[in-house]
Amino acid sequence: MIKAARESVQRLPQRIYDLARQKEREGDFDGAGENYILFLNSTSVASTPERSQAETFLLQEFNIRQKLGATTPTAVSSGATALQDRR
Repeated sequence: MIKAARESVQRLPQRIYDLARQKEREGDFDGAGENYILFLNSTSVASTPERSQAETFLLQEFNIRQKLGATTPTAVSSGATALQDRR
């Protein structure tokens, strides 16, 4: 039972990624973005085609860039940067 649960959890990031790709193809960019963020947060920071796709999509569609080693993606804009600099 534990082995089956572990295998199911290990497949979860790929399921999330597949759902993000499906939503992107359907034109649901908000849904795709949400799932790409979940995917990035559920996988280790490594250079893979899937992570590159997710990061590229988030940057192009939402101007969100994943900082290396960060646990959450960061919006990148002059306004956001200026706001962060004030803190």
